[in-house]
Amino acid sequence: MGQTKAQWIDLTHVLDNRTPVYPGDPPVECTLLSRVEEDGFQLTEFRLSSHSGTHIDAPSHFIRNGKQLDEIPIDRLVGRAIVVDIDDGAAAYDQAYRYLKTRQCDVVLFRSRWDRWYGHDRYFLEHPKLDPERLKPLLEYPLKWIGVDMPSPDYPPYPVHVLLLSCEILIVENLRGLERLQRGVCYEIYALPIKAHADGAPARVICKSVTT
Repeated sequence: MGQTKAQWIDLTHVLDNRTPVYPGDPPVECTLLSRVEEDGFQLTEFRLSSHSGTHIDAPSHFIRNGKQLDEIPIDRLVGRAIVVDIDDGAAAYDQAYRYLKTRQCDVVLFRSRWDRWYGHDRYFLEHPKLDPERLKPLLEYPLKWIGVDMPSPDYPPYPVHVLLLSCEILIVENLRGLERLQRGVCYEIYALPIKAHADGAPARVICKSVTT
């Protein structure tokens, strides 16, 4: 019997007029400028910040003279990911460390299941946070980026952002559906934003399991 083909998993929120934005950021506006029925084609105007929906933070988001998104090599946007549960506390960071060391993984997805509150006020105001001190050992290995299923891995003064982006480790925020990923499985993962000369941009994030 043949092996079952791995299925792609989409970890991206839809970007539309209902997309919640970080308090103080401009709303997402998707406006139809023309319609097939009336004009023969459809054209949409987008107005949004660089950190709307599922998106990538580039170093320039927090680091003076840091790289803009279009300056990030394409191979930094793809990798092998492992998912860990932040509810496990210190064990989550320990597991991430082991996989970076022994399984050739270079992306860590921190699962909080906080995306269940996406669209509610508490999504931005009460989300969990990562521990910058426990993240530091992970920097010993070629970590490309981390992903979180919440609006941010930290709160002001944003110690996790500064720690990671100063090392050119990207941050992907507002992921969805990480509960579909299995613990202990490595995933081929892609986080592909538009090629913008900016501090970040919305991205399509997809993955599938790989043979280790």
